[in-house]
Amino acid sequence: MSKQKFKQITKDEVNFNMVKDYVEVQGHSITEAVKRLCSYKGIEYSDNLRRRFSERLAKKGVTEKTSDKYVPLELSDEYQIAVKRTVPKSKYYLISSCQAESELHKDFFDNMRAFSEYIGAEILLQPSRYRNPSSLEANRRIKEKEKGRTIWAKEAQPYLYASDLKLNNFLSVLMALKIQPTAKLPLSSTNGFTGDSSAIIPHCKQHLESMPVLPDTPHKLLLTTGSVTKPNFTDTKIGYESAWAHEYGFVLAEIVDDEKYFVHQVSADKDGNFYFLDYKVFNGVVSKGAEPYPAIVFGDLHFGETCEIAYQASLEMSRRLKVENVFTHDVGNLHSISHHDLKSPTTMLKKEEEGLTDLQGEIEMILDEMSRLSNYLPMSQIHVVESNHPLWIERWIDSNDWRKSPNKRMYLELAVLVASGKTKGKGVLNYLIEQEVPSVKTYTEDDSLRVKGFEMLLHGHRGNASSRGSVNQFKGLSFKSISAHSHVPRKINGSLSAGTLTKLKPDYVKGLSAWMNSNVVITPNGRASHIHILGGSYTTL
Repeated sequence: MSKQKFKQITKDEVNFNMVKDYVEVQGHSITEAVKRLCSYKGIEYSDNLRRRFSERLAKKGVTEKTSDKYVPLELSDEYQIAVKRTVPKSKYYLISSCQAESELHKDFFDNMRAFSEYIGAEILLQPSRYRNPSSLEANRRIKEKEKGRTIWAKEAQPYLYASDLKLNNFLSVLMALKIQPTAKLPLSSTNGFTGDSSAIIPHCKQHLESMPVLPDTPHKLLLTTGSVTKPNFTDTKIGYESAWAHEYGFVLAEIVDDEKYFVHQVSADKDGNFYFLDYKVFNGVVSKGAEPYPAIVFGDLHFGETCEIAYQASLEMSRRLKVENVFTHDVGNLHSISHHDLKSPTTMLKKEEEGLTDLQGEIEMILDEMSRLSNYLPMSQIHVVESNHPLWIERWIDSNDWRKSPNKRMYLELAVLVASGKTKGKGVLNYLIEQEVPSVKTYTEDDSLRVKGFEMLLHGHRGNASSRGSVNQFKGLSFKSISAHSHVPRKINGSLSAGTLTKLKPDYVKGLSAWMNSNVVITPNGRASHIHILGGSYTTL
């Protein structure tokens, strides 16, 4: 189109008034207004045409005069207000992200506000941005963002905060940090600059990592929040992936004192409804005394090395949530026959002197604990996921000379059991559990069981083709999963790992560790999240 033609179109008063009406009355951006004019008139749209209309609108005082260069969102009035806004002091905070030029999920936000009023919490939303062609609105309007224009949803604006916060000595919120919504791993490379504090990082995905810390120092968690806005991506590969991983959610931060806190990732369903513990928030109404939870996944138990206060808190948690299914991992430690110790004469001597080589006694203790667990939670189905530690029995039978073992009689009895085929591929310990506590269900490594779409029988020690498993590998599967094994709570999209219910500093763990007492629960509406246990407690609510 020639320059002369551009002038004719933009100087035509009918054309100009149409564009002006679209902008002033109907609230469209200049780009959208010019596109509508072109569609109506059968004119080919171009950015030069849009620029000429923009210049004329500015001359007429319809819009502020701006250059053709992009005006950063950080210069908008809304953002500057968010930078200066003071955070009220509170015991509870609900923290999420709010993407620019994106539609607010109003039902979810209404539920969030109802819950905040119910518990007396402050809502903190990060005004996030997106400069990527995968964002529909950013792609159309990126050169039209003007100072003073509405960029974030009006209902969300009173809750926008854009300066980093310190909620107590060991918990920070990085409200000023911008991470692209399409970032696959939004927590990557954030451990160094967050220092010794746990850090809540607003982002539309919900990821969680427990970071290694030195002995006798506080746990460090990095976690993202989810979003209050709807997915805003195109049909590109990265757009599909980002929309799939997008979560409506927030982080609930409970501030106990200057040093202690609890943090919880809360995830809503597509309708914006959510659960937190026994609080149910549906359709703007908060009720207490939730419906039974479909499942809880305990962190690895390792009976004999269990942290008693973390285990008791987990039992209380299961009763409080009326859990229907309890999934257990590594129910036995099998320390008495650990292959890690057999080649160390000094370690074996110490174990013999302390009476720690008695396999029969260890197995009896495990069976007693499983019986007590089943009796304590009579309304729950107890499941034993096949795990690597119980399988040490088979390894011990296959690789040791019974004549040199302090457990000679037990070796012969168990070897006969394996040779008879009675273990049916489930492993010796699982067979013995079934015989002693028939109400408990046990499984093989090839079994599968889904709860609300989550695969529940991946312990985590095995991955594809018997390679080493991990959340990092499982995140690429076509289904969601909850595993354990690593003793480190993690979440990457639909792949979660429970922590451990053991003591956090056994003799064989030296130096840095990311271990944490933590379980995973599945809510009645099919969302999964961690519940971390600190000092025997997991919430103040």
